[in-house]
Amino acid sequence: MWLFLGLLVTLLGATLLYLSNKNQHIITRPLTKSWRLIGIVCCLLALLIWLQLFVVSAAIFTWLFTLNVALVGIPLVTLNQFFCKNKGEE
Repeated sequence: MWLFLGLLVTLLGATLLYLSNKNQHIITRPLTKSWRLIGIVCCLLALLIWLQLFVVSAAIFTWLFTLNVALVGIPLVTLNQFFCKNKGEE
């Protein structure tokens, strides 16, 4: 239960951080800066959840790993939209 919650909060925080960035391509306009603050709070809350589950070193590693995978994986979603758009033009 706590593992799933930690993963979910980490993914939510990473998604909010990405969607509030001006270079994102998922939605037409980026979210406001207040959503970025909420994303940061979610990421820190996720770190607290991971710290409750694991020892400090494992918790920080798990938090950083899931955050990095999410921050790399979320922009890859737009790559699929780009290729589908270009494939229809041919």
